[in-house]
Amino acid sequence: MTICPVITQFTRRLERLKLGDPMLEACISKMKLRSAIGVEKYQKTLARTDITERGWLNHAQEEALDLVAYIEAHRYHHGENICLREMQEQVLAMATILEAAMQQR
Repeated sequence: MTICPVITQFTRRLERLKLGDPMLEACISKMKLRSAIGVEKYQKTLARTDITERGWLNHAQEEALDLVAYIEAHRYHHGENICLREMQEQVLAMATILEAAMQQR
């Protein structure tokens, strides 16, 4: 399985912290799988150099806003979940911070 060097480095840092945590181990496995899918789909890794700093920030913001929408859809279909609502608010705050960072670039 081809894995992006950026994901490999990040998951290695997480693996040092995991201390047998099954939830973190599941996330690490999913990150590796997502990396392999992305490499297969786009024929590039996150180590690519053809995206500007602003471009990376824009990608991050788009993904954050997608997450906000997915959580809202979950709430619509399955009802309120306090943990997800708090996560949604935090992710929306992150998207706002990313916008400020892009405005500075």
